[in-house]
Amino acid sequence: MPEDTRETQLTQTVKGEAPTEPGTGQSGDVLLGRFKLVRLVGRGGMGEVYEARDLRLHATVALKTVRASHATNTELLERLRREVQLARAVTHPQVCRVFDFHEGTSPGGAALAFVTMEYLDGETLADRLRTGPFSPRDALNLLQQMADGLAAIHAKGLVHRDFKPGNVMLVLEQGKIRAVVTDFGIARPASSGKPDTGWEGTEAGAVVGSPAYMSPEQRAGGEVTARTDIYALGLVACEMVAGRVPAAGALQGMPLTWKRPLRRALDVDPARRYDNARKLVPALEKGRKRLVAALGLTLTLGAVTLVAVVAFPGRPAADRHSIAVLPLTNLGGSREDDDFGEGLTEDIVSHLAKIEGMHVISRTSTQMYKGVRDKPLREIAAKLGAGTVLEGTIRRVGGRVRIVTELIDARTDQHLWAETYNLDGKDALDVQADVAAKVATALALQLSDVDSARMRRGSTTNVDAYGHYLRGVSKTKQRDSEPEKNLLDKNLEAIAEFQQAVALDPRYALAHAWLASAYMHQAMYGVEDPRVQGKWADKARAEVQKAKELEPSLSLSPLQRPEEFTIEP
Repeated sequence: MPEDTRETQLTQTVKGEAPTEPGTGQSGDVLLGRFKLVRLVGRGGMGEVYEARDLRLHATVALKTVRASHATNTELLERLRREVQLARAVTHPQVCRVFDFHEGTSPGGAALAFVTMEYLDGETLADRLRTGPFSPRDALNLLQQMADGLAAIHAKGLVHRDFKPGNVMLVLEQGKIRAVVTDFGIARPASSGKPDTGWEGTEAGAVVGSPAYMSPEQRAGGEVTARTDIYALGLVACEMVAGRVPAAGALQGMPLTWKRPLRRALDVDPARRYDNARKLVPALEKGRKRLVAALGLTLTLGAVTLVAVVAFPGRPAADRHSIAVLPLTNLGGSREDDDFGEGLTEDIVSHLAKIEGMHVISRTSTQMYKGVRDKPLREIAAKLGAGTVLEGTIRRVGGRVRIVTELIDARTDQHLWAETYNLDGKDALDVQADVAAKVATALALQLSDVDSARMRRGSTTNVDAYGHYLRGVSKTKQRDSEPEKNLLDKNLEAIAEFQQAVALDPRYALAHAWLASAYMHQAMYGVEDPRVQGKWADKARAEVQKAKELEPSLSLSPLQRPEEFTIEP
């Protein structure tokens, strides 16, 4: 974590290499006869963060130490004791539990002080955002959890003061992501007209927090209230969807329906902001429904379900027919191959989802493991609630693309099936169905004629149309992963590719569905004039209707933003 932010809290969630200077202890050391250090997790402004085992309670905890140079500072230690007392009052699933403050002597004989808290095994929101932004629907779900956590903190009369993606942990539990607000290192009671400066642990008069997420009053060293955290929540909402923190109040790349609620959350005058963190997300959701209703896009889609396949939270012990398809690893490094691999992965998921008896974990859940190499497959599968894992690589060799796929039983690490494909031209059209069929065979699932027919529906036999389709998907993913770079230009390029695909094969249902998504994206993000929005929405509606006519049983959506096509009760 950058030192120049003057952060004094210890950060459990920032992972890094072991420090070069001596730390509190080593793996295997037992502190105070009770806490056995398992591994170093990261470093914060004042010490190290360890995964530890509480030998008395037989539980895993996070242990945040204070550097030896600070461990004899009686004023600072008293401050930490008070903070732990405050933090212990907050008990909520969306807030990291703080347990206790401990003092003593380290194994090396130095003064020792540390805080024990809930151990969260996951990644920070900041880490997740490095892979690209969220769709508005996925963002809303996590934002609501964060808002609930902040509201629980505020209900106890506390202010976090450093809410940001690095202080939010995403913990995957049985296929469902739990967002947890962490780090009370600079939390304090809400101000009562007093400026937010000059507390123990910082230089006199220093402003506390991370500059990119500070409210105007916080930057000025003024009074801090719950509305200070709400301002930071608004910034985090922008970053989750647009991929960056807005500069000077600019809200480029945000859904048009989000702008009014966000302007309120980010108002320079705290009195004009929401008075409760829980009010922001319903306002964002209400604006989306209002615009969709105004456009007349009342597609609940009973015939065509334009939603992603989802994992079942709380699913019992996963069987072999519950499968997680991890994103193909691009060994060549080119953006073209990466985009091709993303599109192919999505098509494989689509084909597998059409097989009776197969349960496919959502792409939203598996995407967070793209490029992950430091976690065993068994651990990933357990978190996803999957019994089997399909993984693979993609590499361009000359003018051909080589794809290697492997199906692994996550419980035994047994390889159930593997195949290498060398693709050229029309070969690419057959891979998805072939992989799906062979996975079904490996899992002892009988592939019926109905399943085989279902997998062919909505697709194409036209190589050129398929090429335009893949490029359109690629442009869509670039649009969503790099919103700061020509967001609308990428969407218009995607529209052109999908238009070419349906022109070459008018019966290509999937291409019509993706084209509808791009049209609606333009209505939601591209223009503010209701008349122009309506024209784009009319085009989207026509394409959805065409997709419905061509393939009534289409069950897996290629849409990146499915909420734009639905009005929920």
